[in-house]
Parts: sequence; structure tokens; C-alpha cells
Amino acid sequence: MKKIISLLSLSLLVLFIILILAVKIISPGRIGQQLSKDLNFPHPTIIAHRGVSYEAPESTMMAYELAITYSVDFLEADLQRTKDGVIIVFHDDDLKRTSNASDLWPEKETYAISDFTFDELQQLDIGSWFNLQYPERSNPLYEGLSIITLHELIELAQQHHIGLYLETKSPDKYPGIEQDIIDILHQNQFEGLLVFQSFSLESLKAFKSIQPDTPRVLLINRDRAQAEGFKNIIDESYTLITGVGPVGYLGLPHNIGYAHRKGLIVHLYTINDTLQMRLFRYFGADGFFTDKPALANDLFR
Repeated sequence: MKKIISLLSLSLLVLFIILILAVKIISPGRIGQQLSKDLNFPHPTIIAHRGVSYEAPESTMMAYELAITYSVDFLEADLQRTKDGVIIVFHDDDLKRTSNASDLWPEKETYAISDFTFDELQQLDIGSWFNLQYPERSNPLYEGLSIITLHELIELAQQHHIGLYLETKSPDKYPGIEQDIIDILHQNQFEGLLVFQSFSLESLKAFKSIQPDTPRVLLINRDRAQAEGFKNIIDESYTLITGVGPVGYLGLPHNIGYAHRKGLIVHLYTINDTLQMRLFRYFGADGFFTDKPALANDLFR
């Protein structure tokens, strides 16, 4: 019996060693490290997803200011355009989830951002919902927070020498938004690390045509990967982009390794667990979008 147990233990150990070696062969980390170095990106890269959106209302100035205290590399933001042409930082397609629009305009809470002027949107409270939904993390300072503009976010990033990771949100609704974003960056003379990201390859093509030297990252969700195949998406897009941002579900060694061999960095979203960060880092991921940058900071800095 003891011999059987010993043989079983030895077999498991051998299997474990084989798995470790297989991961390193399939997804050698040195490729991603070199790709990141070529872009002057810290490795692994820590990206504050909508600011520190675990501890403060997402996409608000307080969430981004909190991110800075955790020494993140990038502030991530979703960009949309108001009816009167102002580029704002806001994630959802409508106002229902993260504002008091139902109190101000009950019939308009599901209207698109582009249906409102910036002055109208400034009337909204986009902080109090957080206190109601997460009472254990509530803060009276969150009450009455306002939507911010891209201009304001740029000022904050420049003041603290933090990079910007900017997403065109539903860009098909906002023709020409890529040029608008670049114009604002130029007007503010932004010189820090910068990445353009989108789920839309067409939007990234537009960025490449206007400002080809800025890195571009294609976001990939689970549904698209299942419908088209991860490798097929990479094969279709790798000449137009600098990296990919797959959902964590796709962060397996064979996917990361394939992207690396096509010359692409890999930043996974949205990773909020220490064990997952360690595991995906071992699998070769070059960085993480996270709502909890304090965890990533503790692990990798």
C-alpha cells in the first residue's frame, strides 16, 4: 500500500513538473516582457479600471484620485460624446445604473448619452448610487459627484505623471470621436504613456490612421471569442494593433502565447483576485485591468 501511495505521489509530482514546463514552452514570459519594454510599459502593467471602482464610484474624479495613491501605471476610461460635442468619461450607454436620472428625468433614464448636453449631464449625481449599493464601502464624500470630461482626466494624469488607457465606447454611435479625442490630447499637450483601446477594430483603424505611433489594444469578450475563435480574431487584427485585452476567461497559456508570437502584448480584464493575478501572471499576461489596484500593487511592486 505504501508503495502504491509513493508511486501515486511521484506520478503527481512528475505531472505537475510537466505542466509547469508546458506552460513555459507554450507561453514564455520573456516575449511579453520584451514587447512591454519596447513600449516603455512597466511589466506587469497595472491599469486602474474606471479608477479604483471597487472603493469609489466608477469613472469619477475621486475614483481616479484614489488610483494614483496605489501607484498604478494607467488610468482607464470609457469615452463618449454629449449632444453638444463634449467628450466625457462614462461607461454605460445610458444613465440608469450609476446616476439619479430616474429622479430628475424618469422618462429619460434609458436615453443615450448623446441625447443630453454636457450641462444637462452635470446636473446628475453619479456617486450616491455607490453608497446605496455598497453600504460597507460608502462615504458621504461620494454624494453629489459629477461626470468628468476627458480634459479633466488629462489634467489629473499630467499632474501625477500617470498614463491614460482610453476606450472608445460604442464608437459607431459617435462618428469621428477618434479625431476628437486626439485633438483634446494635443490641445492639452499630453505627453505621458497613452493607449487607445476598443472592442471595435474599425475604431482602432481610425486611431492608427490619425496617430499611428500610439499603441492600440483590441478588447475581446467571451461571446466574440466563442463565435469567431480567439486565434482567428488575432489573425484578422494583429497587423492593425499593438496588443489585446481579453476577458480573464481567455487568459490561458495557449491564447497568451499565440498573441505574443504575433507581436502583441496581453492585458487581461477585469482581474480582482490575488490568486488569479498570480496565476495569469504565471501564464504570461503582461498586465491587468483591475478594480482593486492595491492588490496588484502589493503583488508586483
